[in-house]
Amino acid sequence: MRRTTGLLLFILGLGVGVALTAITPSSVQPIETKLETASGRSGPSRLQRTGTIVISVESEDEFSRILLPTLHNIKFETDVTLLYDHRSPDGLEAILENRTDLSNLSFRFLDVTAYWSPTERELELSANSETECAGFSNSYRSMCAFWILHVHDVLSAYRWYWRLDTDSRLLAPVTSDVFQWAEATGQQFFGVDYRRSPTCSDGLVDAIGSWLLERPKYETYAWLPSVFNTVGDISSWTGHLVSTHFELIDMDLMRTEAWHSYASMINASGGIWTARWGDHQIKTLFAGLFWPSMRPQDRCLITSYSHQDFGYDSSALYDQEPTG
Repeated sequence: MRRTTGLLLFILGLGVGVALTAITPSSVQPIETKLETASGRSGPSRLQRTGTIVISVESEDEFSRILLPTLHNIKFETDVTLLYDHRSPDGLEAILENRTDLSNLSFRFLDVTAYWSPTERELELSANSETECAGFSNSYRSMCAFWILHVHDVLSAYRWYWRLDTDSRLLAPVTSDVFQWAEATGQQFFGVDYRRSPTCSDGLVDAIGSWLLERPKYETYAWLPSVFNTVGDISSWTGHLVSTHFELIDMDLMRTEAWHSYASMINASGGIWTARWGDHQIKTLFAGLFWPSMRPQDRCLITSYSHQDFGYDSSALYDQEPTG
């Protein structure tokens, strides 16, 4: 598959789009289990692009009420990929088909049901969970696993993704290509909401510590002070993380030996299923070790934005590096 450069990605419980055509299933290389094929439909991609916007869509209703009314603020041409599971994408297609104000967006839809279907091992681990976060649904755990184990393979045609949730709101025009802007900054991982949230992380730091002991002795680590209080001490994690309702990342960071080893360890540990480790925690801790250019406390000020109880108003779009 040729590399494409711009994609607006939505994860859906229900999915659909505009001006769609059938596409040949895309080969993916997941970790250990779920050797599946992501398939779906797509409209024509106008340009070869390097990035992707990722938006988690939990329901057609939430998508149409909250996020969709603000999508017209995306003014540059980009692909929009909707990931859906267990249902037909026809509902969203009906919602989008008459939106002439979104003509700059080319919609693509992928069936990721296999990734939202826990294995017997995962169901057993979840059923035996006795942590404070045991009440989270298996679909939520599957979502966390997808963003750590599979997203960079499923989106193999792209380099960057920009991920949003269905209850995200874009409150000002985004007139320049987000992915070109990101590359120009020299950074590879951006967020807007950097907060302390160590809940649902029982055993995660210990698992990473054991994994580090098995890594090559010559390997060096960033020990970013925004993530760790003490250089060389994994247990000094500050508890801060980059929230994933707005996340802009270069997936080449996830296509390395170190990430594959780390993700394999996370998968083998079962912690996503027993303790409901979040993909935001898993990713931020790895970034604090391996991604020295990351400044997670800096906001990606490309548009005014809100999500639930978080929001900010930005008047400077694309004319400066992200600042806290």
